[in-house]
Amino acid sequence: MPSPQQLFLIHKFQNNNAFSNNLYLADIHSFEELIENVAPNTFHFIFIDSLNNMGVDILRLKELREIYRNSTLITISQSAKKGSLRGSLEIEHEADVSIKVEDGFAFATKNRFKELGFEYSIFK
Repeated sequence: MPSPQQLFLIHKFQNNNAFSNNLYLADIHSFEELIENVAPNTFHFIFIDSLNNMGVDILRLKELREIYRNSTLITISQSAKKGSLRGSLEIEHEADVSIKVEDGFAFATKNRFKELGFEYSIFK
């Protein structure tokens, strides 16, 4: 039976025509739960929301990258009230792409693969 959070996400995906039979949602709250419940080499992409809530620091993030080396990790880190990243800036340093979301717009603040400057409106 899906948790209330999973039902909320499923509803959001369905309302935005983004739902797929290849999409799996897991109600995981810690680093340990993640490695216990998600086998390596199972998924191409693993979304983690959020590193802060799961207690994942830079050392654990590096461990996750090693465990899931054949998957792309897409992680969310929370920001402080002044807009800076909560926790260690090493997490952003390790990222290939860093995207900041503010006032309904997403824009890259770091991109190892392409120039900066693109902006995407989240809300139409």
